Amino acid sequence: MTITEVLQIVDQLVEKQTGGHLDDLEKAVVKGLWQGKTYSDLADECGYDSKNYIGESMSIEEKAK
Repeated sequence: MTITEVLQIVDQLVEKQTGGHLDDLEKAVVKGLWQGKTYSDLADECGYDSKNYIGESMSIEEKAK
């Protein structure tokens, strides 16, 4: 299976569930995961800070309590 085929399948599944399609960032994430890249690699390549935003969001949420 090629990355093109994977992207088509994932896009079809997303469309079925949400009515929308993968955007460029989502495609980059799927492609990167397929290539075995890490979260940090993907964030760097896509121009994002490689911090764990989920953990950061949780700590901000806890601070708001």
